[in-house]
Amino acid sequence: MEKDIQKIQESVDIIAKTTAYILENMATKEDMNALKAELKTDINDFRGEMKGFKNETEDSIKELKSDVADLVDTDMLHDKRIEKIENKVFA
Repeated sequence: MEKDIQKIQESVDIIAKTTAYILENMATKEDMNALKAELKTDINDFRGEMKGFKNETEDSIKELKSDVADLVDTDMLHDKRIEKIENKVFA
């Protein structure tokens, strides 16, 4: 009987130590709310940065398209001028 009581006492001690550890280390509602607020702020900051990146990228693409169109126009103009010069030279 004494052994049974000792085993029960050991079990209770383990349960008490485990419970104490959990209570000391678990997050509280306040901890979770603070983490939630911090994550919301971080996510909103990230969204803002990504939106800015997207806008900058779109602007860069528009500028590149415009530059390419200008280059094509210039190239076509040069082709026409070269063709006229060739016609004069080889005519």
